[in-house]
Amino acid sequence: MELGYPNLPSRIRTHLGCQMSTRSQKVKSQNTQKSKLVNKPNGKQHVIFLTLILLLVLIFQRPKFIWYDFQDFSLFDMLVMSLQRINSLLTFSCLIGLGLSLYAYTVELQLEKNEKYAPMCDISPQMSCSKAFKSQYGKGFGIFEKHSPLYHPNSLFGLMFYSMIATLAQSNSRFTTLFSFIGIGLSNLMSLYFAYILYFILSDLCLVCVGTYIVNVINLILIQFKIKTISTIEEAKELNKKKK
Repeated sequence: MELGYPNLPSRIRTHLGCQMSTRSQKVKSQNTQKSKLVNKPNGKQHVIFLTLILLLVLIFQRPKFIWYDFQDFSLFDMLVMSLQRINSLLTFSCLIGLGLSLYAYTVELQLEKNEKYAPMCDISPQMSCSKAFKSQYGKGFGIFEKHSPLYHPNSLFGLMFYSMIATLAQSNSRFTTLFSFIGIGLSNLMSLYFAYILYFILSDLCLVCVGTYIVNVINLILIQFKIKTISTIEEAKELNKKKK
């Protein structure tokens, strides 16, 4: 590469030309790396994509009886169909919580084997699930000590809890529904407890943890609808008996 400096010696011109060509190559490689980083989807895009899929699923999980003419069904039939739909939504919500708990438990096992393991939920230092999992509050609810039989990852308790609620959701008895209501209410209290720790103590935003908090709130809303629907069905049965 020749430069437009005829007064300089040829060796200096050649040296300057090599330096400029090297710099141009470095600039090209940096631009190529930046374009790759821009085209590569990050963790936030994955989260947005999964959220959109979840919203679409919830939209298509609307109660089926709204597609029919109400005149073709009695009030009792519509209540029963509504109760079945509530049970399906409650089961689906628990399956989401089960999936989040399973993912969290898998991440915790990997972190125990390899401290340098970087899960997908670690988006930034301020948005890290591994920071929450590795903290003293990640096992035994941050209450029980190591020698306690309850000193296990919180995600393991989440697996058992959501499995239990999903199983109880298949029953429409008042006892199992009230038992589920108590369990879901306690889970929301635990969500408030962990949310306080996450924000004020750890100064972290764990997406997996927040996902379970949202699931718990949805479960609380659904179980309240279920209790009201069961009470209305029982009242409708009593009215039918009086009419007969």
